[in-house]
Amino acid sequence: MMGRDESERHRAESQWIVAARPLCHLQYPVAYLSRLQRILSAARWE
Repeated sequence: MMGRDESERHRAESQWIVAARPLCHLQYPVAYLSRLQRILSAARWE
C-alpha cells in the first residue's frame, strides 16, 4: 500500500515539474534582464 501511494505522489510531482519548467524559463530571464537593465541605467547615470 505504501509503495503505490509513493509512486502516485512521485508522478504528480514530476507532472508539476514538467508544467512549471516553461514558466521558470519564461520568468527568470525576464526578471534577470529587467534587474540588469536597472543596474546598467543606474551605473550610466552616476
